[in-house]
Amino acid sequence: MSFKGMMDIVKQHFVVVIVLLMMYAGGLGFLWNGYEDLNAKKIKFLEEKASSLEAQSKREMDLQKREYNVQKAEDEIAKTVSEVKSEKSANAKSLALLQIQQGALSEAQTRKDAETKLQLLMSEFSALGVNLNSNPHCGTAEDLKRYNTARSKYYEIYSLAKTYSLDKKYSDFLFHNAQNVTSFGCSSKQKRG
Repeated sequence: MSFKGMMDIVKQHFVVVIVLLMMYAGGLGFLWNGYEDLNAKKIKFLEEKASSLEAQSKREMDLQKREYNVQKAEDEIAKTVSEVKSEKSANAKSLALLQIQQGALSEAQTRKDAETKLQLLMSEFSALGVNLNSNPHCGTAEDLKRYNTARSKYYEIYSLAKTYSLDKKYSDFLFHNAQNVTSFGCSSKQKRG
């Protein structure tokens, strides 16, 4: 087959070839438009997906920041609570120590006051000049009154010394002035009233 033979065939089928080319061209145009439309939709979808992923990533970052801030705040609160408990414990210990010291000071002050009162009572007892071993009924009414006052002061001194554990310190006074003998008669040295 020669070129001229081919041209004859093409002339005979020219209209058919043109129609077929037009149909194929229209189909190809339709497919091309569909491809471009599909490609545009795909690009739009990918852009939306990217923006959605970006927004989700941003939300996750914000959430992580919030979680970090919350954790940090919780740690600070726990630290503060621990410090407050520690300070409260230290304050309780200080208060207990202060109360012990105050009690000791108060006890020491009370003992000192008792000792001062004891010395005053001993001075008053000595000033009466009464011997508790003598018979109180052998003297005058004034002697009996001084005897009873002295006896009362002695028992007050004795009780106070026992109460504040000062009886050993003042044992000499207590021993020498105690009523050891009860006399029933009057000696020649004692006056009768």
